[in-house]
Amino acid sequence: MKNRAGCKACNWTGYIDLKRESGQPVVRPCTCLYEIAKEIMLSEEKSTAKDIQSRKSAEEIVRAYERHREKET
Repeated sequence: MKNRAGCKACNWTGYIDLKRESGQPVVRPCTCLYEIAKEIMLSEEKSTAKDIQSRKSAEEIVRAYERHREKET
């Protein structure tokens, strides 16, 4: 499993910077980070406290990514 997000699209940060019509900055997860988060959610590894926190974070990233994708279409 890949454990670091980053690609040219997000300038190796895992997040895409956007601006709303009002000019307010908005940040959304990049596809590279989304793919890693999905892998974490689907993994069946033993659950430790750290794994549980990672899964919660992954769920938030997936929800945010999918919410932004819905708004874009």
